[in-house]
Amino acid sequence: MKRNRQLVAMLMIGLMFAAISEKRVNAAEAQSKIRIGTYDSRFVALAYYRADNMKKVRDFMGNLNLEQQKAREANDEKKLKALEAMGPAFQNLMHQQVFGNLSIPNVLEALKDKLSPVAQKAGVTLVVSKWEIQCAGAEIEPVDLTLQLVNFFNLDDATRKMIEEGMRQNQKPVSIEQLLNPYD
Repeated sequence: MKRNRQLVAMLMIGLMFAAISEKRVNAAEAQSKIRIGTYDSRFVALAYYRADNMKKVRDFMGNLNLEQQKAREANDEKKLKALEAMGPAFQNLMHQQVFGNLSIPNVLEALKDKLSPVAQKAGVTLVVSKWEIQCAGAEIEPVDLTLQLVNFFNLDDATRKMIEEGMRQNQKPVSIEQLLNPYD
């Protein structure tokens, strides 16, 4: 009987050490992961362009119209032609960023002082668009920062709802080819 108790006690101690070892292995694996902050560039771009009732778009187009008027008054046809091409080019840029997966350096410029604190708080070593990651090993742990970045912009309820719904639906971006040729 005494021998059985000793055997049971040794078995319990062995199981306890096995459980502790497994927890250490799992903790070590979790610590060895490289945390990378990701964001969906489409939603960050949407927030940027629609922030403050589309102020960025209105300002750009307003300034562009003023420059076009000045070129007309100066009879500068070359400058006017170049300025007239900028409106559709800007529209194309916005479409590729909001509906496709084009990089958003102009948008990130507005967030440059905010990215480092967001990354630090999230415990990530790098922040990159999720569409820029072509391959990632098992040691990579992506951390979605989209909502943290979107929240820096002053959004109306309709824009916030569009972003939340878009994230929930998890749709893929529209291809560049389709955005460049909408009649296809």
